[in-house]
Amino acid sequence: MPRTILFTAPTILALLAACGGAAPVDLDTADGSADFTMKDGTAISTDTTGKGMTPPDNLPDFAPIFPGGTVQQVMVNDRSPTKGIISYTAKASIDEVARFYIGKAQTAGLDLKQDDTPSDQSRSITFVKSPEPGVDIGFQANISSGYQPEGMVNVALTYAGPG
Repeated sequence: MPRTILFTAPTILALLAACGGAAPVDLDTADGSADFTMKDGTAISTDTTGKGMTPPDNLPDFAPIFPGGTVQQVMVNDRSPTKGIISYTAKASIDEVARFYIGKAQTAGLDLKQDDTPSDQSRSITFVKSPEPGVDIGFQANISSGYQPEGMVNVALTYAGPG
């Protein structure tokens, strides 16, 4: 897993820098972090050690990380303070993580918009509700077991919390 993260983080940062929206990159070799802020205010933080990061402060109650999950990457934008993307790993099956998020969504009154299982190694679920016209809150969880040791999954969680 750390090898994948070590490759992925610098690659993502290099690709973003090539897009012309680059600002300085802070690559801290002492603590293993890589931080990047684009001109539009999007901040990306990546853990390259495998030890994990703290979930973002704006993560909604209806979309927490799976218990025991290790956060690998956080992306937030100060122009959209209720939205973000996190990537983490968890010791669980795809179905366990999916059931966890289905329960959280049902408790929050979110409607299922998509449940897609393209292979036995991945599942994508999306939940949304519109408390008022033009305002959507919810999340999408993309869960996959590819490139992970047996019994581990990777989760990419995109969310929009209440404003």
